[in-house]
Amino acid sequence: GFLNLIHVDDAAEAVRSVWRKPTQRLYVVSDDQPVIRTQFYEEIARQTGSRKPQFVTPGTGSSVMMRSESNKRVWNRKMKRDLVSKLHFPNFVHGLADILSVSRRNINYRYRGEMPRSRYQLWATESVTLTVQCGLLHS
Repeated sequence: GFLNLIHVDDAAEAVRSVWRKPTQRLYVVSDDQPVIRTQFYEEIARQTGSRKPQFVTPGTGSSVMMRSESNKRVWNRKMKRDLVSKLHFPNFVHGLADILSVSRRNINYRYRGEMPRSRYQLWATESVTLTVQCGLLHS
């Protein structure tokens, strides 16, 4: 099934945009490229130099099976038209590269016993819909 992801910096920019110009409209916030779940995990392996993941077919009728067969794709045209015209991380490949580089820097800081100087960044790894309404963020 598909994952609809967005880098936290891009999601935060969408929220800031609504706070600057409040609206009654609802927005689904997502990057430019829904991705098939297996491709997402394969890309993590590629970027980290890990072995390609092996996938096990979930049991018939299980909740894991229903979620993995989900075929929901979010289109962000309205969000890009009204809130964030250009994303810093337009797809999961760019977002993963950023979060993995931040994670590596944070690991190095922790190893030396120092606090990281850069802000922590997150990448949503599950299909999460963020709804922005009247300047409030709901998930």
